[in-house]
Amino acid sequence: MKADMLIKNGRVVDPVRNFDGRAYIAVKDGRIAAVPTGETVQANCELDAAGALVLPGLIDYHVHVFSCCCDFAINPSLLAATGVTTAVDPGTAGAANFEAFEAFAKFQAVRLRYLLNVSSGGLPTLKYCENVNPAAWDRERIAKVIREHKLCAGLKVRQSRNIVGALGLTPLKEAVKLASELKTRCVVHVTDPPCSMGKLADELRPGDVFCHLYHGQGQTMLDERGNVLPELREARKRGVIFDAANGRNHFRFEIAEAALAHGFAPDIISTDATVLSFNKSCAFSLPNLMSKYLVLGMDMMSVARSVTETPAKLIGLAGKIGTLTPGAAADITVLAEKPAKIIYDDIYGGRRESGSTLVPQLTVKDGQILFRAQDFSRV
Repeated sequence: MKADMLIKNGRVVDPVRNFDGRAYIAVKDGRIAAVPTGETVQANCELDAAGALVLPGLIDYHVHVFSCCCDFAINPSLLAATGVTTAVDPGTAGAANFEAFEAFAKFQAVRLRYLLNVSSGGLPTLKYCENVNPAAWDRERIAKVIREHKLCAGLKVRQSRNIVGALGLTPLKEAVKLASELKTRCVVHVTDPPCSMGKLADELRPGDVFCHLYHGQGQTMLDERGNVLPELREARKRGVIFDAANGRNHFRFEIAEAALAHGFAPDIISTDATVLSFNKSCAFSLPNLMSKYLVLGMDMMSVARSVTETPAKLIGLAGKIGTLTPGAAADITVLAEKPAKIIYDDIYGGRRESGSTLVPQLTVKDGQILFRAQDFSRV
């Protein structure tokens, strides 16, 4: 068998196939190629991943990357060095400027999708809040974007007290109603909500996404006794998706540890990275957050699923990316678990320590190497 690339000797973790074991990964013509049992593979490029994890290309479901039109977004091409092959921008673009985002996306190293902000101007700055008053929404244009543009993966609304003010739950209720009419999902930012997180979760439908699960501002996901609110458990049962979306400000160890102890792990791990957090404390990178959740007790298969299979489904690319199944796009991430004294912290003074961390070694998108660590061996 002839291939363009062969990755040997790694521990392959592919949640779609529920596979965790040693395997060769072959790439041919930009796709994952099947390796018949007992057959010799000759490849133009052979890489030895001994001692490392081989995963489907990582998907960051919540990262601000519209850098040409947003003063806090990062350049998406920087994500390739962190193992990310696909990124979803969470509402930086709105109905008035989505075309600029789509043009911008064509020239980036990583694959981009976006959530459309209900506010026409999107989220160009953190110096002031977007207008979430439903009376100001351009519903006709929003409908056109959702129906005709494949890069758009749903509708986004931010539901914090300082944003919604006297509107309360009205923006969320109207966003969910509009999303239902347009047959798309609604993704809601939840920090310091104007009501209990339980009431907010009650508004969400199967397939909608609840972001910033472990935030520590105002009312949180825990009741006064430290238990997960029953409304959140009911929401999960009916199919609501929960995204950690850590960011710099949206994670508190005490909340996450209590929730995980009660069996409430995130469905998605994402960075919510901006120029304030990327390569800096608290969020740093997606592999950094994966390492943190391993320290918090999640198993590798669950962590891998939260950054591959689950977000791939949410953006309509299930089976095409987020898996190493033969025939899928050859998006591959190799991570080495390296010994190091790593301190994880939050903005509330919480600190946890680990003796190892996941370090990116290789990023491949559609069969092309976007990043390779200098010391990652080539046979």
